[in-house]
Amino acid sequence: MAKNAITTISYNEETGEVKNGVSAFIPHREKIKEDFSMVFQCGESQSRLFDDPELTGEAHKIFNYIVFNMDYENKIQFHQAATARRLRIDPSTLCRILKKMVDKGILSVETLGRNVTYTLDNRLAWRGSASNLKRTRKSQQQEAINHATQN
Repeated sequence: MAKNAITTISYNEETGEVKNGVSAFIPHREKIKEDFSMVFQCGESQSRLFDDPELTGEAHKIFNYIVFNMDYENKIQFHQAATARRLRIDPSTLCRILKKMVDKGILSVETLGRNVTYTLDNRLAWRGSASNLKRTRKSQQQEAINHATQN
């Protein structure tokens, strides 16, 4: 019998007779031990990234770089000149595309002194557990409600 197969057995309580069981295969659920990010495939995500004529191949290259390098809160800090060299694009192009992504809500930006932190919209991609994503989205929704009621 296969490792993941189970057999159910039933019997007649009056006679104690064992009836034939039914075999069922339960697939083994593989645990992912490597670091990974989820990129969502819903229509809104796809249209924000692929249907926008201002977001060209270089923008997608930058998006992928961010997804591969962001931390577990979808945040990333990087030196723009070094990143531009690594991606083989002009530093001014990188700066212009990052600004477009911020303007379109794909990224948000926080500046503390000379440190700039970008946060990728969690409706596009997420790095971390599904429970943390749910908690983060719920918190953001509550913040939006609080902000709307204050105004």
